[in-house]
Amino acid sequence: MAEKRKVYWDACIWFALIKQEPGRFAKCQHIIDQARKGEVEIWTSALTLAEVFRKQCGGTEASGLPADKDREFEDFLSQDFVYEVQLDRPIGVAARRLLRAHAQLKKPQDAVHLASAVMNNLSEFHTFDAVNLLCLNGFVTTRGGHPLLICEPPDPPADLFSALTPIEEATSVVPPLIAGALQDSVAPLLPVVGNGALSGVSISEVLNARAQTTAPSEEPIEEQAVAENTKPIDSLQNEQGMVRSVDVVQQVTPETNPGR
Repeated sequence: MAEKRKVYWDACIWFALIKQEPGRFAKCQHIIDQARKGEVEIWTSALTLAEVFRKQCGGTEASGLPADKDREFEDFLSQDFVYEVQLDRPIGVAARRLLRAHAQLKKPQDAVHLASAVMNNLSEFHTFDAVNLLCLNGFVTTRGGHPLLICEPPDPPADLFSALTPIEEATSVVPPLIAGALQDSVAPLLPVVGNGALSGVSISEVLNARAQTTAPSEEPIEEQAVAENTKPIDSLQNEQGMVRSVDVVQQVTPETNPGR
């Protein structure tokens, strides 16, 4: 089993999650979703419980967490995937040393968050604070000796089906072994728009087009034998005085809670 990612959240992240801040909430919710699946552990300092009362993040004074959101915030921190780090003597000493070592780190509460991640050997530190914390990425080393990645939570992956062209969406519900052959068979028969993508194609149209290409001809065998598309080149030349060519258009789709 793959080892869980261990990420630290400072108060900015919790604030953005609970208040559903535009441009930030989706990133935070994606990490919460991963944590609920057992893929991620979220660590944070017990200091966060008080800090969100009035949070200044990245130089911008925030209004603070509304009183009616207190219970929701506390419930989040009580979930099994959240690990609460206690502010003890080793954390306090480490925070003071970080303040002395990094001039960009100006606030003791930010140093406490950073020290909590450093002392617990976490791999990632998530924040939206570009003024005091994001600028330290690459300059802070954990107690175990590895560099601490300081970054914003990553963007959630794009919705798979929203990026599909109509032909990809149609064939995505078909078993993979026949999807490729099906697309090759029906692509020349379906409407093509200016940018080369198939437009207005439903799965029923795909299957109907496929059926038309495989349906047996109703012409008698004798008539099929002399059908124009099976005539030798000589006979075509005799009747029309020239060799006829057929243009074929193919559609290519781009492809352990320390505080508990």
